[in-house]
Amino acid sequence: MKKIILFYFILLAISSCVNVNLSRSRLTDQIKSFDSFLFLYSNEDGNFEEWNEESFNQILKSSFNGSEQESKRETFSYYLRKHLKDKKIYSADQVFTGKSTVDYADFMATIEHIKFDGILLIHDKGNLRKDQVSMETRSSKSYTAYQIFLIDKLNYKYSWVGDFEAEANEMQEVPKIYQQVVKELVSKLDQNGFLK
Repeated sequence: MKKIILFYFILLAISSCVNVNLSRSRLTDQIKSFDSFLFLYSNEDGNFEEWNEESFNQILKSSFNGSEQESKRETFSYYLRKHLKDKKIYSADQVFTGKSTVDYADFMATIEHIKFDGILLIHDKGNLRKDQVSMETRSSKSYTAYQIFLIDKLNYKYSWVGDFEAEANEMQEVPKIYQQVVKELVSKLDQNGFLK
């Protein structure tokens, strides 16, 4: 009986693993410390090329504060606050209460009155499948991909960009993926000198 219980706990531990990889990152020559952030989340299709009206309209306008993404946004926000304990985090619903769609000019005018150093944008790229070939076997795995940007409020240029891939088994709870993504993000930002 003890062997069965031990086997069950080992199986449970293995099945609860989340693997998060930073597949690519870029940072600028300008490294500065950020003490406060505006957190934005989007799961819209497309690529966020640079901070401008076109990218805002494509990626953020209808989704950064929408009710469809509220649960994901709140979960990411919770883990950001947990892992960035001494930093101030503003989330979109704190700043834009009751507004699901905001045009670019109103967005920019509103955030100019908030004291924060940078924008943390998590762009959920959705589920991706990757084929892996080893020896004579071929397998396919499912990943959730995130592109995360740290944008300086002074010039609205990227200070850091990272592409994350999170893999979990089918039994894994989604919040654990978010926690691991944020944990890895905070580690990378700290290593690069953005969280002194």
